[in-house]
Amino acid sequence: MQPPLAFPPKAAAGDNVAVLSPSFAAPGLAPEVHEHAMKRLAEVTGLVPVEYPTTRRLGASARDRAADLNAAFADPGIRAVLATTGGEDQITVVPHLDPEIVRADPKPFLGYSDNTNLLSWLAEYTGLFPNAHLVIQPGAGHFPWLDDADRFVATTAGVLGMNHQRIRGQDGAPKCSGSGHPGQVSRDMPE
Repeated sequence: MQPPLAFPPKAAAGDNVAVLSPSFAAPGLAPEVHEHAMKRLAEVTGLVPVEYPTTRRLGASARDRAADLNAAFADPGIRAVLATTGGEDQITVVPHLDPEIVRADPKPFLGYSDNTNLLSWLAEYTGLFPNAHLVIQPGAGHFPWLDDADRFVATTAGVLGMNHQRIRGQDGAPKCSGSGHPGQVSRDMPE
């Protein structure tokens, strides 16, 4: 039997958000990219990223990665959970998760790449995300926060229900923080 649906409150500027690596610890392989992403997340959304022990630990066990997820959902000071990357190895984490912890304090969960195993578990065992949907960032490759950082931040802020104020240069034009040309912004980028 499916649990009753849960509608977690959205995160707001000043809230702490857990930053986890439930699959591959990409931040351990590319710390500069990760640090840039955390800086942008804080600057643009006002959220406060909180890393957990396995966020950057390459080769962390499934049990340790699950402990981080359980701790993030159990912490009342954390208002959303962000996965640094997805991947098929998340399936090894699922057996170690505690649905009662998530049900006690439901929070938005966002992730990059394939977080299907966790999203499916959250939906089935905790009642979270009854209206979940896939968001595709046009023009992005495997690193959307680099390919079009402004669009990535705007999309993330939108999913979190936050007002996104675009970063602008001294000339008033939008800044491009990704690999595109300075000032290049897609016409369909959210305001």
